[in-house]
Amino acid sequence: MATDDFTRVIESLKVAVAIADAKGAVVFANHAFNELTGGERGALAGVSLASLFSADDRKRIQQNIARVGEGKAASAFVDARLESPTGDERWVQIAFQPSLDMRDKAAGVIAVLHDIGPQRETEQALNLSAARLLALAESSRRAVLIENAAGEIELANEALVLPLALKS
Repeated sequence: MATDDFTRVIESLKVAVAIADAKGAVVFANHAFNELTGGERGALAGVSLASLFSADDRKRIQQNIARVGEGKAASAFVDARLESPTGDERWVQIAFQPSLDMRDKAAGVIAVLHDIGPQRETEQALNLSAARLLALAESSRRAVLIENAAGEIELANEALVLPLALKS
């Protein structure tokens, strides 16, 4: 496939894709990638891929870029906070795959971003609900037990366990 054809195919994707060299400098970013990162078309060329993310995540991202870009790992997935020009952070999952040269040797990385903000918000709400349920069960003076779908006991509060322990 010719380079122009490849570019046209990648540009048409709604998935955010960027190609970076082995050091992590962006060589190409499609429209969806620019849109997700808040960059303008062509403005990301030469920019460090890791610099687009929260300072807390940059080192981890750069390490994964290096491992995949040097052929030391076949792929990597990282959840990280993408920084926007407005200062907002957005959670994304980054999938790194090697970008291969003509001899099938790793020469860089292909980074695919997926917005996981809504998923993380749902998980946080679920975890908060679970924590509240557990706190309620633990603090109850009545005997309470919580089973999972397989019928295995997940939680038994002190009001249930204490009388059973005294009987034995």
